[in-house]
Amino acid sequence: MSLNLFLDTTQATLMLMLTDDTGVLARHTEAHTSYRYHSTILLPVLSGLLTQHHKTATDLSHIVLNMGPGSFTGIRTGMTVARILGQFLPVKVFAMNTFELIAAHPMFREKSVTVLLNASRQQHYHAVLTVSESGETHWTTAPFVCPNEAPPEIHSDIVILEAFLENKLQWTSTAPQSPLILEKTDWFSPEAMQFLMQHQATRFAVSWETLKPLYLQLPNITVSKKQQPA
Repeated sequence: MSLNLFLDTTQATLMLMLTDDTGVLARHTEAHTSYRYHSTILLPVLSGLLTQHHKTATDLSHIVLNMGPGSFTGIRTGMTVARILGQFLPVKVFAMNTFELIAAHPMFREKSVTVLLNASRQQHYHAVLTVSESGETHWTTAPFVCPNEAPPEIHSDIVILEAFLENKLQWTSTAPQSPLILEKTDWFSPEAMQFLMQHQATRFAVSWETLKPLYLQLPNITVSKKQQPA
């Protein structure tokens, strides 16, 4: 029997789920104001869930990880855990991204979907894609970062908008309905993760050495200058 870990540390809310062949064993979501908090609680939470169901990390057979976009620190927390488990355990690791996970939801498959996510600094991520019933992804517009004050015109069947951006964007859209507003926990869909894993396993499977985060916008890191000698 397989034991699967679905993990998303890209946002302020830590989200993980354990499933086996019979269905969902455990699900945990925990919000905090700091993404750094994930590194403190992730392993204890995972260990507790495994112990609760009389399992250990050695029982894991699949790890499915969202690689972003999202918090620089948050993404690296999930990636580090997946790399460690993938290095020392005989598990298969799958790395996915937020855009495809949203478009792979059963409600949106086979439709042209525009996904708009907050990128901070008065900017947002913009992508247009379609995920088929066979799990194949077709990109109309590859993900990119654009300013909130000048979003491009939208031509798609559905617009998915992160709730944070609801009153920050003004755009022209030909979508037949109003945008669907998603809270940050809404796009954590183990069902979509499992769908993509089952239908496109070769594409999403990665070795632990090659796990790479999706940073469409690099973090704003300030490196202090070395002091000149007196």
